[in-house]
Amino acid sequence: MLRNQVLYLFLLIILAMFYMLYRGSLSLQLLLLAIILPILLFFCLLWQRCSISLQRKWNDHEIPSDSLFYYIVRIRNRCPIPLINVKLTLTFTHSFDTKSETITMHIPIAANNSEQIQFPFSSPYCGRVSIHTQTLTLYDPLCLFRMRIFLKDTTNILLLPPMHPIAEDLISDLSNVEADQYSKEKSGDDPSEIFGIRAYQPGDRCSRFHWKLSAKADDLLVKEYSLPINDDVVLFPDYRRCGRSMHTAAFLDAVLSAFYAVSCQMHDHGISQRCLLYQSSERHYTELSLQSSADTQQALRQLLCTAPQSQAEPGVISLLCENPRCTSLLYFTPSLDPETIPCLCVLAEQFDLIVFYAVAEEAAANLPEGAENLQCIPILCSEERKEWKLDSVHGEEVQP
Repeated sequence: MLRNQVLYLFLLIILAMFYMLYRGSLSLQLLLLAIILPILLFFCLLWQRCSISLQRKWNDHEIPSDSLFYYIVRIRNRCPIPLINVKLTLTFTHSFDTKSETITMHIPIAANNSEQIQFPFSSPYCGRVSIHTQTLTLYDPLCLFRMRIFLKDTTNILLLPPMHPIAEDLISDLSNVEADQYSKEKSGDDPSEIFGIRAYQPGDRCSRFHWKLSAKADDLLVKEYSLPINDDVVLFPDYRRCGRSMHTAAFLDAVLSAFYAVSCQMHDHGISQRCLLYQSSERHYTELSLQSSADTQQALRQLLCTAPQSQAEPGVISLLCENPRCTSLLYFTPSLDPETIPCLCVLAEQFDLIVFYAVAEEAAANLPEGAENLQCIPILCSEERKEWKLDSVHGEEVQP
Protein backbone atom coordinates (compact mmCIF):
# COMPACT_ATOMS: atom_id res chain seq x y z
CA MET A 1 0.00 0.00 0.00
CA LEU A 2 2.87 2.41 0.69
CA ARG A 3 4.14 1.91 -2.85
CA ASN A 4 0.73 2.86 -4.25
CA GLN A 5 0.64 5.99 -2.10
CA VAL A 6 4.11 7.04 -3.28
CA LEU A 7 3.18 6.42 -6.90
CA TYR A 8 -0.04 8.40 -6.54
CA LEU A 9 1.84 11.28 -4.90
CA PHE A 10 4.30 11.18 -7.78
CA LEU A 11 1.32 11.32 -10.15
CA LEU A 12 -0.04 14.40 -8.35
CA ILE A 13 3.32 16.14 -8.71
CA ILE A 14 3.44 15.36 -12.42
CA LEU A 15 -0.12 16.64 -12.93
CA ALA A 16 0.67 19.81 -10.98
CA MET A 17 3.75 20.41 -13.14
CA PHE A 18 1.71 19.64 -16.24
CA TYR A 19 -0.85 22.29 -15.20
CA MET A 20 1.87 24.85 -14.50
CA LEU A 21 3.52 24.29 -17.89
CA TYR A 22 0.37 23.89 -19.98
CA ARG A 23 -2.40 25.93 -18.45
CA GLY A 24 -5.77 24.89 -19.78
CA SER A 25 -9.06 23.22 -18.93
CA LEU A 26 -7.77 19.68 -19.57
CA SER A 27 -4.74 19.99 -17.29
CA LEU A 28 -6.92 21.63 -14.60
CA GLN A 29 -9.57 18.92 -14.80
CA LEU A 30 -6.95 16.19 -14.51
CA LEU A 31 -5.38 17.86 -11.46
CA LEU A 32 -8.74 18.38 -9.73
CA LEU A 33 -9.75 14.79 -10.45
CA ALA A 34 -6.50 13.50 -8.97
CA ILE A 35 -7.08 15.61 -5.84
CA ILE A 36 -10.78 14.76 -5.36
CA LEU A 37 -10.51 11.04 -6.16
CA PRO A 38 -8.66 10.03 -2.95
CA ILE A 39 -11.19 11.96 -0.86
CA LEU A 40 -14.07 10.14 -2.53
CA LEU A 41 -12.33 6.79 -2.11
CA PHE A 42 -11.74 7.45 1.60
CA PHE A 43 -15.38 8.31 2.40
CA CYS A 44 -16.58 5.42 0.23
CA LEU A 45 -14.32 3.06 2.16
CA LEU A 46 -15.63 4.48 5.45
CA TRP A 47 -19.20 3.78 4.29
CA GLN A 48 -18.27 0.23 3.34
CA ARG A 49 -16.64 -0.34 6.73
CA CYS A 50 -19.87 0.60 8.49
CA SER A 51 -21.86 -1.71 6.19
CA ILE A 52 -19.86 -4.92 6.54
CA SER A 53 -20.43 -7.74 9.04
CA LEU A 54 -18.81 -11.10 9.73
CA GLN A 55 -20.31 -14.34 10.99
CA ARG A 56 -18.75 -17.71 11.69
CA LYS A 57 -20.41 -21.08 11.70
CA TRP A 58 -20.08 -23.36 14.68
CA ASN A 59 -18.45 -22.42 17.93
CA ASP A 60 -16.58 -25.12 19.82
CA HIS A 61 -16.12 -28.61 18.39
CA GLU A 62 -15.06 -32.03 19.53
CA ILE A 63 -14.06 -34.42 16.78
CA PRO A 64 -11.74 -37.42 16.40
CA SER A 65 -8.23 -36.62 15.27
CA ASP A 66 -7.34 -37.08 11.60
CA SER A 67 -10.89 -36.21 10.53
CA LEU A 68 -11.86 -33.29 8.31
CA PHE A 69 -13.37 -30.19 9.84
CA TYR A 70 -14.74 -27.10 8.10
CA TYR A 71 -14.36 -23.68 9.64
CA ILE A 72 -16.78 -21.40 7.79
CA VAL A 73 -16.66 -17.61 7.73
CA ARG A 74 -19.42 -15.55 6.12
CA ILE A 75 -18.83 -11.88 5.25
CA ARG A 76 -21.80 -9.71 4.30
CA ASN A 77 -21.61 -6.40 2.43
CA ARG A 78 -24.77 -4.26 2.83
CA CYS A 79 -23.29 -1.37 0.83
CA PRO A 80 -24.39 -0.79 -2.81
CA ILE A 81 -20.70 -0.40 -3.73
CA PRO A 82 -18.70 -3.63 -4.21
CA LEU A 83 -15.60 -4.33 -2.17
CA ILE A 84 -12.76 -5.09 -4.56
CA ASN A 85 -10.22 -6.25 -1.99
CA VAL A 86 -10.92 -7.57 1.51
CA LYS A 87 -8.20 -9.32 3.53
CA LEU A 88 -9.19 -11.80 6.22
CA THR A 89 -6.50 -12.83 8.74
CA LEU A 90 -6.82 -16.01 10.83
CA THR A 91 -4.39 -17.59 13.28
CA PHE A 92 -4.33 -21.32 14.01
CA THR A 93 -2.61 -22.70 17.11
CA HIS A 94 -2.18 -26.35 18.15
CA SER A 95 -1.73 -27.02 21.86
CA PHE A 96 1.22 -29.37 21.14
CA ASP A 97 2.97 -26.78 18.97
CA THR A 98 4.76 -23.72 20.32
CA LYS A 99 4.26 -21.80 17.07
CA SER A 100 1.10 -20.55 15.44
CA GLU A 101 0.24 -20.37 11.75
CA THR A 102 -1.27 -17.26 10.21
CA ILE A 103 -3.53 -17.52 7.18
CA THR A 104 -4.48 -14.49 5.07
CA MET A 105 -7.02 -14.42 2.25
CA HIS A 106 -7.86 -11.68 -0.24
CA ILE A 107 -11.47 -11.91 -1.39
CA PRO A 108 -13.86 -9.64 -3.34
CA ILE A 109 -17.43 -9.11 -2.14
CA ALA A 110 -20.16 -7.95 -4.49
CA ALA A 111 -22.55 -5.12 -3.63
CA ASN A 112 -25.45 -6.09 -1.35
CA ASN A 113 -24.14 -9.63 -1.21
CA SER A 114 -22.39 -12.17 0.99
CA GLU A 115 -19.31 -14.28 0.53
CA GLN A 116 -18.81 -17.59 2.32
CA ILE A 117 -15.31 -18.97 2.83
CA GLN A 118 -14.64 -22.55 3.91
CA PHE A 119 -11.42 -23.58 5.61
CA PRO A 120 -10.99 -27.39 5.50
CA PHE A 121 -8.89 -28.40 8.46
CA SER A 122 -7.38 -31.71 9.57
CA SER A 123 -4.78 -32.80 12.11
CA PRO A 124 -3.20 -36.26 12.48
CA TYR A 125 -2.63 -35.62 16.19
CA CYS A 126 -4.98 -35.15 19.10
CA GLY A 127 -4.98 -31.92 21.08
CA ARG A 128 -6.75 -28.59 21.09
CA VAL A 129 -6.73 -26.30 18.09
CA SER A 130 -7.58 -22.63 18.63
CA ILE A 131 -8.72 -20.63 15.62
CA HIS A 132 -8.49 -16.87 16.16
CA THR A 133 -10.28 -14.57 13.71
CA GLN A 134 -7.99 -11.56 14.07
CA THR A 135 -8.63 -8.78 11.54
CA LEU A 136 -10.73 -7.92 8.52
CA THR A 137 -8.95 -5.30 6.41
CA LEU A 138 -10.74 -3.29 3.70
CA TYR A 139 -8.91 -1.60 0.82
CA ASP A 140 -10.07 0.93 -1.72
CA PRO A 141 -9.71 0.03 -5.43
CA LEU A 142 -6.41 1.91 -5.73
CA CYS A 143 -5.06 0.54 -2.41
CA LEU A 144 -4.41 4.07 -1.13
CA PHE A 145 -6.33 3.60 2.13
CA ARG A 146 -7.16 0.69 4.38
CA MET A 147 -9.48 0.26 7.32
CA ARG A 148 -9.20 -2.57 9.80
CA ILE A 149 -11.93 -4.26 11.78
CA PHE A 150 -10.40 -5.97 14.82
CA LEU A 151 -12.19 -9.18 15.72
CA LYS A 152 -12.00 -11.19 18.93
CA ASP A 153 -13.57 -14.44 17.81
CA THR A 154 -11.96 -17.67 18.97
CA THR A 155 -13.04 -21.20 18.12
CA ASN A 156 -11.61 -24.11 20.10
CA ILE A 157 -11.62 -27.54 18.45
CA LEU A 158 -10.91 -30.53 20.66
CA LEU A 159 -9.36 -33.47 18.82
CA LEU A 160 -9.76 -36.73 20.72
CA PRO A 161 -7.19 -39.51 20.21
CA PRO A 162 -8.12 -42.76 18.45
CA MET A 163 -8.48 -45.99 20.37
CA HIS A 164 -6.39 -48.99 19.28
CA PRO A 165 -6.79 -52.58 20.53
CA ILE A 166 -4.25 -53.87 23.03
CA ALA A 167 -3.16 -57.31 24.20
CA GLU A 168 -5.79 -59.20 26.19
CA ASP A 169 -3.23 -60.78 28.56
CA LEU A 170 -2.44 -57.36 30.04
CA ILE A 171 -6.08 -56.75 30.92
CA SER A 172 -6.51 -60.28 32.30
CA ASP A 173 -3.51 -59.76 34.59
CA LEU A 174 -5.03 -56.57 35.94
CA SER A 175 -8.42 -58.20 36.48
CA ASN A 176 -6.77 -60.79 38.78
CA VAL A 177 -5.62 -58.17 41.26
CA GLU A 178 -7.20 -58.84 44.64
CA ALA A 179 -9.41 -56.06 45.88
CA ASP A 180 -9.77 -54.88 49.47
CA GLN A 181 -13.00 -52.91 48.92
CA TYR A 182 -16.52 -54.16 48.33
CA SER A 183 -19.65 -52.71 46.83
CA LYS A 184 -22.19 -51.26 49.24
CA GLU A 185 -25.04 -51.44 46.74
CA LYS A 186 -24.73 -54.80 44.99
CA SER A 187 -24.12 -58.36 46.25
CA GLY A 188 -21.62 -60.75 44.74
CA ASP A 189 -19.93 -64.13 45.20
CA ASP A 190 -17.02 -63.33 47.50
CA PRO A 191 -17.56 -65.31 50.76
CA SER A 192 -14.87 -63.35 52.63
CA GLU A 193 -17.35 -60.53 53.29
CA ILE A 194 -21.07 -60.68 54.15
CA PHE A 195 -23.17 -58.21 52.16
CA GLY A 196 -26.44 -58.89 54.03
CA ILE A 197 -28.98 -61.36 55.39
CA ARG A 198 -32.30 -62.09 53.72
CA ALA A 199 -35.10 -64.66 53.80
CA TYR A 200 -34.72 -67.91 51.94
CA GLN A 201 -35.91 -68.03 48.32
CA PRO A 202 -36.33 -71.15 46.19
CA GLY A 203 -33.10 -71.91 44.39
CA ASP A 204 -30.74 -70.65 47.12
CA ARG A 205 -27.81 -72.88 47.87
CA CYS A 206 -27.68 -74.73 51.16
CA SER A 207 -24.12 -73.56 51.73
CA ARG A 208 -25.42 -70.02 52.15
CA PHE A 209 -27.80 -70.80 55.02
CA HIS A 210 -27.08 -68.84 58.18
CA TRP A 211 -27.95 -71.59 60.65
CA LYS A 212 -27.49 -69.64 63.88
CA LEU A 213 -29.71 -66.74 62.87
CA SER A 214 -32.21 -69.11 61.26
CA ALA A 215 -32.54 -70.95 64.58
CA LYS A 216 -33.05 -67.71 66.50
CA ALA A 217 -35.56 -66.30 64.00
CA ASP A 218 -37.30 -69.64 63.51
CA ASP A 219 -37.08 -69.06 59.76
CA LEU A 220 -34.58 -69.87 57.02
CA LEU A 221 -32.18 -67.00 56.49
CA VAL A 222 -29.57 -66.81 53.72
CA LYS A 223 -26.25 -64.99 53.62
CA GLU A 224 -25.54 -62.64 50.68
CA TYR A 225 -21.89 -62.42 49.78
CA SER A 226 -20.11 -59.20 48.79
CA LEU A 227 -19.02 -57.95 45.40
CA PRO A 228 -15.33 -56.96 45.35
CA ILE A 229 -14.52 -53.64 43.71
CA ASN A 230 -11.15 -53.49 42.05
CA ASP A 231 -10.39 -49.77 42.19
CA ASP A 232 -6.76 -50.28 43.10
CA VAL A 233 -5.65 -49.70 39.49
CA VAL A 234 -4.43 -46.15 38.96
CA LEU A 235 -3.67 -44.68 35.52
CA PHE A 236 -1.26 -41.77 35.32
CA PRO A 237 -0.72 -40.02 31.94
CA ASP A 238 2.45 -37.91 31.96
CA TYR A 239 1.26 -34.94 29.93
CA ARG A 240 4.48 -33.09 29.06
CA ARG A 241 6.60 -32.07 26.11
CA CYS A 242 9.53 -34.09 24.82
CA GLY A 243 11.67 -32.12 22.40
CA ARG A 244 10.59 -30.60 19.11
CA SER A 245 6.98 -29.66 18.46
CA MET A 246 6.21 -32.42 15.96
CA HIS A 247 8.15 -34.90 18.09
CA THR A 248 5.96 -33.92 21.05
CA ALA A 249 2.79 -34.13 18.97
CA ALA A 250 3.55 -37.62 17.62
CA PHE A 251 4.62 -39.07 20.96
CA LEU A 252 1.87 -37.47 23.06
CA ASP A 253 -0.73 -38.61 20.54
CA ALA A 254 0.56 -42.20 20.82
CA VAL A 255 0.64 -42.07 24.64
CA LEU A 256 -2.87 -40.64 25.02
CA SER A 257 -4.21 -43.15 22.48
CA ALA A 258 -2.72 -45.97 24.57
CA PHE A 259 -4.16 -44.47 27.76
CA TYR A 260 -7.60 -44.28 26.14
CA ALA A 261 -7.40 -47.85 24.78
CA VAL A 262 -6.21 -49.40 28.06
CA SER A 263 -8.85 -47.60 30.10
CA CYS A 264 -11.72 -48.54 27.76
CA GLN A 265 -10.71 -52.21 27.62
CA MET A 266 -10.46 -52.28 31.40
CA HIS A 267 -14.04 -51.00 31.51
CA ASP A 268 -15.06 -53.81 29.15
CA HIS A 269 -13.57 -56.32 31.61
CA GLY A 270 -15.34 -54.76 34.57
CA ILE A 271 -12.20 -53.28 36.12
CA SER A 272 -12.90 -50.00 37.80
CA GLN A 273 -10.01 -47.57 37.95
CA ARG A 274 -8.82 -44.15 38.94
CA CYS A 275 -6.83 -41.54 37.07
CA LEU A 276 -4.29 -39.02 38.33
CA LEU A 277 -3.94 -35.73 36.47
CA TYR A 278 -0.99 -33.56 37.41
CA GLN A 279 -1.67 -29.81 37.64
CA SER A 280 1.72 -28.17 37.06
CA SER A 281 0.45 -24.68 37.87
CA GLU A 282 -0.75 -25.73 41.33
CA ARG A 283 1.81 -28.50 41.92
CA HIS A 284 -0.73 -31.13 42.91
CA TYR A 285 -2.76 -34.01 41.48
CA THR A 286 -6.42 -34.28 40.65
CA GLU A 287 -7.85 -37.74 41.20
CA LEU A 288 -10.73 -38.84 38.97
CA SER A 289 -12.79 -41.99 39.32
CA LEU A 290 -13.19 -43.70 35.95
CA GLN A 291 -16.35 -45.78 36.12
CA SER A 292 -17.08 -45.81 32.38
CA SER A 293 -15.64 -44.86 29.00
CA ALA A 294 -17.43 -41.52 29.30
CA ASP A 295 -15.36 -40.75 32.42
CA THR A 296 -12.19 -41.59 30.49
CA GLN A 297 -13.19 -39.21 27.70
CA GLN A 298 -13.87 -36.51 30.27
CA ALA A 299 -10.38 -37.02 31.71
CA LEU A 300 -8.94 -36.68 28.21
CA ARG A 301 -10.91 -33.46 27.68
CA GLN A 302 -9.52 -32.06 30.91
CA LEU A 303 -6.00 -32.88 29.76
CA LEU A 304 -6.32 -31.63 26.19
CA CYS A 305 -7.91 -28.33 27.22
CA THR A 306 -4.55 -27.33 28.70
CA ALA A 307 -1.10 -27.06 27.16
CA PRO A 308 1.43 -29.82 27.91
CA GLN A 309 3.86 -29.25 30.75
CA SER A 310 7.49 -28.42 30.08
CA GLN A 311 9.93 -31.20 29.35
CA ALA A 312 11.90 -30.48 32.52
CA GLU A 313 8.86 -31.00 34.75
CA PRO A 314 7.99 -34.71 34.89
CA GLY A 315 4.99 -35.24 37.12
CA VAL A 316 6.22 -38.64 38.28
CA ILE A 317 8.78 -36.94 40.54
CA SER A 318 5.98 -35.29 42.51
CA LEU A 319 4.13 -38.60 42.55
CA LEU A 320 6.64 -39.92 45.10
CA CYS A 321 5.39 -37.40 47.63
CA GLU A 322 1.72 -38.15 46.97
CA ASN A 323 1.97 -41.89 47.81
CA PRO A 324 -1.28 -42.85 45.99
CA ARG A 325 -3.33 -45.70 47.47
CA CYS A 326 -3.22 -48.45 44.87
CA THR A 327 -1.77 -51.86 44.10
CA SER A 328 -1.25 -51.37 40.35
CA LEU A 329 0.06 -48.19 38.74
CA LEU A 330 -0.03 -47.73 34.96
CA TYR A 331 2.30 -44.94 33.91
CA PHE A 332 2.00 -43.47 30.39
CA THR A 333 4.87 -41.21 29.32
CA PRO A 334 6.07 -39.71 26.02
CA SER A 335 9.69 -39.79 27.21
CA LEU A 336 11.37 -42.41 29.39
CA ASP A 337 14.34 -40.19 30.22
CA PRO A 338 17.11 -40.54 32.83
CA GLU A 339 15.37 -38.09 35.19
CA THR A 340 12.27 -40.24 35.58
CA ILE A 341 13.77 -43.76 35.61
CA PRO A 342 15.10 -43.56 39.24
CA CYS A 343 11.68 -42.35 40.43
CA LEU A 344 9.99 -45.20 38.57
CA CYS A 345 12.33 -47.73 40.19
CA VAL A 346 11.27 -46.45 43.61
CA LEU A 347 7.60 -46.66 42.65
CA ALA A 348 8.10 -50.21 41.35
CA GLU A 349 9.07 -51.27 44.88
CA GLN A 350 5.76 -49.94 46.23
CA PHE A 351 3.30 -50.86 43.47
CA ASP A 352 2.82 -53.26 40.61
CA LEU A 353 4.14 -50.77 38.05
CA ILE A 354 3.64 -50.98 34.29
CA VAL A 355 5.31 -48.30 32.18
CA PHE A 356 3.93 -47.42 28.74
CA TYR A 357 6.46 -45.26 26.93
CA ALA A 358 6.48 -43.79 23.44
CA VAL A 359 9.45 -44.65 21.27
CA ALA A 360 10.38 -44.25 17.63
CA GLU A 361 10.09 -47.41 15.54
CA GLU A 362 13.81 -47.55 14.79
CA ALA A 363 14.70 -47.36 18.52
CA ALA A 364 12.09 -49.79 19.83
CA ALA A 365 14.61 -52.59 20.42
CA ASN A 366 16.76 -50.49 22.75
CA LEU A 367 15.45 -50.19 26.31
CA PRO A 368 16.64 -47.00 28.06
CA GLU A 369 19.54 -47.46 30.45
CA GLY A 370 18.42 -48.17 34.00
CA ALA A 371 14.96 -49.43 33.01
CA GLU A 372 15.93 -53.11 32.76
CA ASN A 373 14.15 -53.97 36.02
CA LEU A 374 10.94 -52.17 35.05
CA GLN A 375 7.96 -53.73 33.32
CA CYS A 376 8.00 -51.56 30.19
CA ILE A 377 5.68 -51.70 27.20
CA PRO A 378 6.84 -49.61 24.19
CA ILE A 379 4.33 -47.63 22.13
CA LEU A 380 5.66 -47.46 18.60
CA CYS A 381 5.11 -44.20 16.80
CA SER A 382 6.47 -42.51 13.71
CA GLU A 383 7.27 -38.88 13.03
CA GLU A 384 6.69 -39.34 9.31
CA ARG A 385 3.01 -38.43 9.66
CA LYS A 386 2.06 -35.17 8.06
CA GLU A 387 1.76 -32.04 10.11
CA TRP A 388 -1.64 -30.59 10.81
CA LYS A 389 -2.64 -28.78 7.68
CA LEU A 390 -5.09 -26.19 6.54
CA ASP A 391 -6.41 -25.18 3.16
CA SER A 392 -8.88 -22.52 2.11
CA VAL A 393 -11.70 -22.92 -0.35
CA HIS A 394 -14.06 -20.20 -1.49
CA GLY A 395 -17.73 -20.88 -1.19
CA GLU A 396 -20.31 -19.71 -3.65
CA GLU A 397 -21.76 -16.26 -3.29
CA VAL A 398 -24.84 -16.23 -1.10
CA GLN A 399 -27.63 -13.84 -1.87
CA PRO A 400 -28.80 -11.86 1.18
